[in-house]
Amino acid sequence: TNAPSLTPVVAIGMTREENAAVSLGMITGEATHEGNRYFCVPHLIAAIPLAQGEAGSPVLDLSGNLFGMVMGGGNTSCRILPAGAIEKLHRDFLRFGRINPGRVGTVVEEAAVPEGNSRTRVVAVEQGSPAEAAGLRAGDMIVSLAGKPIREPEEVLGASFYLSGGDHVRMTFLRGGELHSISFQCAETPETTEGSSARP
Repeated sequence: TNAPSLTPVVAIGMTREENAAVSLGMITGEATHEGNRYFCVPHLIAAIPLAQGEAGSPVLDLSGNLFGMVMGGGNTSCRILPAGAIEKLHRDFLRFGRINPGRVGTVVEEAAVPEGNSRTRVVAVEQGSPAEAAGLRAGDMIVSLAGKPIREPEEVLGASFYLSGGDHVRMTFLRGGELHSISFQCAETPETTEGSSARP
């Protein structure tokens, strides 16, 4: 959900007395990390006063549509997992019976000099990965992944969150100033294949 700042939202929490508590607030921005911990998908920041223990509360827009879920916060603001991310996890459970993250197989970094609108340079391509099979190389500048524009390296993580193992996706990139497009099938992460808990 790419909501502009000042979008009004409503959180519905539960007090310790088990009474519904409705809090009105506004989206104030987006966060990709907290300290040194990066989120798998960007969280929305909202100015909503919440009481302790109200993490998990649904957040709705003013039309009553699910906007997201409170992940944490304080007395004056909170972080919200967007509804699209919740829907992705739900689809995975319906399709596979578990979370099934898709793997592309690239390592990226911030380039000192951008190309086009992107500062996202491929540093390495994992051997045997979908990206290698599709022809991606170190030095390529990623422009989009699965229809989502990529400008900064952390946006690759956000776009990758919505991929599932087995999905067919398209990536566009710049190589030598020329725009290229490739398609590939996402692999399952090794942790998922082995049956262990998967990291997003």
